[in-house]
Amino acid sequence: VSVSFRTQTIAAPLEEVLLHYGSLCTGPNAGLAERLSTQSFRSKDAGHVACLDMGDAPRDLGSLADRFLRFSETGDLGALGAFRYVHARRVSGMAGNYTFLLTVWADSAFNVFRMLPTDGADAGGRAVVAVPRPRRSQRVLSAWEVGSPSGFVVYRVPDESAADLVSFYRSELSANGWTIIERHPSESIAIDDVRMISAELGQRMVTVLARSAEAAATVLSILISEPS
Repeated sequence: VSVSFRTQTIAAPLEEVLLHYGSLCTGPNAGLAERLSTQSFRSKDAGHVACLDMGDAPRDLGSLADRFLRFSETGDLGALGAFRYVHARRVSGMAGNYTFLLTVWADSAFNVFRMLPTDGADAGGRAVVAVPRPRRSQRVLSAWEVGSPSGFVVYRVPDESAADLVSFYRSELSANGWTIIERHPSESIAIDDVRMISAELGQRMVTVLARSAEAAATVLSILISEPS
């Protein structure tokens, strides 16, 4: 699955930005198809708009039914329309109204069957080289920058707390030659219930984020970056 993204900060208030992208998704004469394919959310300081751009394709019920049938058979979201997503967040600490934007889009095949896990199996993709994964973990997402060794992998880990996983990676990364990045020995870092640890090996840098999302499972994210 190939997805493009861009980040930028623009001189415009959050409300205006979300209204603009919402209008791009639905248009002035939005019908059933546009309203079904658009989702949005807005809070005081952030919001998002997601939609499927159907272009010039027919909007009648028969055509929509055919699109949904192709999607259910193939898993290709492109059968419904081109994926568009915008996340906007108000920028604080700057004079004037500024908004941070993350835009994501896919103009080619977007097969959710390949991207997401099924029946307890790993999602498609690959693991991070020289970074072990916890036992009994399930890979739920793997994303890599095209032509670059940088990317991230997300696991669901049952019966392990976030603190246990950070301790696991402190030990395993050190054993695999990584140098833990910390100001004080055995430093524990937690921000908004997310525990984290970072390490480096040559020009590679890895950051591990762990958050207990359920009573019996923790969501583990591993981010790897290095020069291309």
